Order: sequence, then structure tokens, then C-alpha cells
Amino acid sequence: MFKLIGFYFVVILAMTSTFSFGHIIWDQDSVTPPRSDDNSVSCGAQLSVPPVFEANSLVDLTYIVGIKHYSPLEIHLYDDNDNQYILSQNIAEPPADVITMQTVNLPDIECESCYLYIKQTSSILYESCSDIRLVKQLESIPPETVLSVNSTQMNQNLNLTWDYSLEEDEKIERVFVLQSDSQINSNFVNGEIYNLGDTFAEAQIVYSAVLNEFEITNIKPDSVIYFQLVTQDFQYNYSEPFNYTVITASNIDDDNNEPNNEDITVEITGSLIVKPSIVQPSEILLTAVITGGNVNDSFTIEWSSTPALESISSPANTFYANSQANDFKANQSYVITVSVSDSAEPAQISTMSVIVEVEDLPLDINDQTIEDNKKGNISLIFLLGLMLMLLTRCDVKFLKIMKKG
Repeated sequence: MFKLIGFYFVVILAMTSTFSFGHIIWDQDSVTPPRSDDNSVSCGAQLSVPPVFEANSLVDLTYIVGIKHYSPLEIHLYDDNDNQYILSQNIAEPPADVITMQTVNLPDIECESCYLYIKQTSSILYESCSDIRLVKQLESIPPETVLSVNSTQMNQNLNLTWDYSLEEDEKIERVFVLQSDSQINSNFVNGEIYNLGDTFAEAQIVYSAVLNEFEITNIKPDSVIYFQLVTQDFQYNYSEPFNYTVITASNIDDDNNEPNNEDITVEITGSLIVKPSIVQPSEILLTAVITGGNVNDSFTIEWSSTPALESISSPANTFYANSQANDFKANQSYVITVSVSDSAEPAQISTMSVIVEVEDLPLDINDQTIEDNKKGNISLIFLLGLMLMLLTRCDVKFLKIMKKG
């Protein structure tokens, strides 16, 4: 029993140690950030845009030891061919979770995809990598700014596109787009590193990449948006700013992301000829079918009739009347109109009118039966009256005979 518990204890320790890559890591906010700040993949895939340093120069590197292992540290550099350069050894392990700085002298070489490597001397499990480039001499000539900027608005979305010269295409590493509600006065300093989300007064970097387009969402109508574009080369030199201003359109519906002046149309469907019946009341039933408008719009529907005929229906999109409640007039035409308006600003209005003809209805079987019954009743009453008269006369004659007798 005790042996079994000890076995599991050893297994757990072994499993824990295999996920300890983040026990030491390059400072995420430094000039040499780690390939990943994920504890398990600190030396994962290489960065696509590594920082550039001058060969044979002194650099201050910062790192963090997450968990102490009581082992000295060492820092190496590996070039494009994986040749190793030892930059510093036997570095005393600092306290845990403290940003620590170490100054190193970079080798006098050039490389496009070198990387700095820090590790605990006692184990390769505790390591971190940071990609860099080395050049003989840093250029101080800034890249050219963008040549032009264009914008296209689609509802609440604004798409920015820009161009720069073909000669600068290979030199430009990325483009920064700053956005603000007021004039932008940025101050990019050559050699400094700027990231998405950084701010200059009221302006914020909203785009940082190498593409030549960017989309801004949820823009407001009738507003002024200020933009500034700055290009950066591989050695962190920055261009002069290019300022661009956009005045957004007024026909934006904030609720449903559509222009608020979408046309609406209404059509009336239903029977346009009514023939009142003697037995059952006839009906006029019309329906307003609305098309267009915005998804979240509400509609106001009004019905009217000439001559006056009141709808007794509850659904707003229907007009209902019957001959019993509304007293249709035979051989009468009713002009029934529907008017629909939406809740947009400005409101869109659509109307339609139809003519409903109320015609006489030839007697059907049921109606004929009623008429026949009426005629039959009249004949029966006449016969009964005639018989009564005859009986009365017979009674009179009978009385006379009795008297004579």
C-alpha cells in the first residue's frame, strides 16, 4: 500500500516538471520579448517581425524567473546556421517574479533570424527564446510615408486603404494607423518599439501590420474621425506622419447597421368584389403586405374608406368589415386606402388604395327555399281564410234550416 502511494507521487512530480518551460522567461514588455508568453511554449515558433540590433553593441536584457530552482543562469545567441555564441554565464539566480536586467555584448556578426536563449544551467527544461536581427550598422534614414489614403463607408463600417511607393515596399515592415476624435500630434521615436493599443495623448494605435487596408466598425453618423498613418522599417525607423480626416455619412442606423432611409412599399391583398347574402353576412377582408424598411423598424398602419366604412378587425395590418355590422349598400363601391410609415428618421411612407364593389347576389338555393316558403305560407293563409268563410256560410244555412223546421 505504501509503495503504491510512493509510485504515484513520483509520477506526479515527473509530469509536473515537463510543463515548466515558463519557469524562466524573457520580459514580455522589453525590447526582446519572448516568442510566446505561454508557459508551455516559450521557445515555440519564431516571431515574424523580430527587433533589430547593431552588431557588437551592448544591450540590456530583462527576464523573469517564475519559480526558483537554485541554479545559475546563462545567456546564448544562435545565428542563422545555429552557431552558438555564449553571451553570459554563471548569472546568479534572482528572486522569483522579479524583472531582472543583464547587460550583454552582442557578437560582431550579421544575421536575419538569430535568437537569444536564456536557461537554467541545471536543466534545459527551464528556458526562453527571443528572436532578433543583427546588422552591421543601423540605418537612420526613415522610410517614406504613405502616398495616399482612401476611405469607403458601408453603413457602420469604414474601410481605409493606402498606397506607398514600390521602392519602399521592401523597406516598410509595418504601418501604424492612429485614430482620434481630435487632431493627432504623435511623436514616434526611432529605435523605440510601439504596439497596438499604445496611445499618444487622445490618439490610439488601432492598426499595426504590413497590409494596406483596415476596417473600422461601429462608426457614428455625422461625426469627424481623425487618422494618422506612420510607416516603420525593419530597424525601427519611422516615417513622417500622413494625416487623413473622414466625415461620416448621416444616414446610418445605429441599431441595425443599415441606412435608415430604406424605402418601404405596401400592397393590399383580398377580395375586391363582395356579394351580400340574404342568409349569412358577407365580409370584406383586406391585408396590407409591407416590404422593405429596416429589420428593427416598427410600422404605423392606418386604414380609411370612402364612403365611410369602419374596420372591426384587431390586427393592424388587416381591414375587416361585414354586412351585418357595417350595413353594406348594394351596388355600392368603397375606396379603401392603407397608409404605412416606418420608425426611421426621416420616416418612409407608402400608400395604396383599392376599390371594393358590393354587388347584388342572385338567389341561391337557400334563398330560393325561403322565398318558396314565404309564397307557400301566403297560399296556405288564403286557403284557410277561404275555408273559414265557406264554413261560416254553411253554418248560417244550417241555422236557417233549423228555424224552418
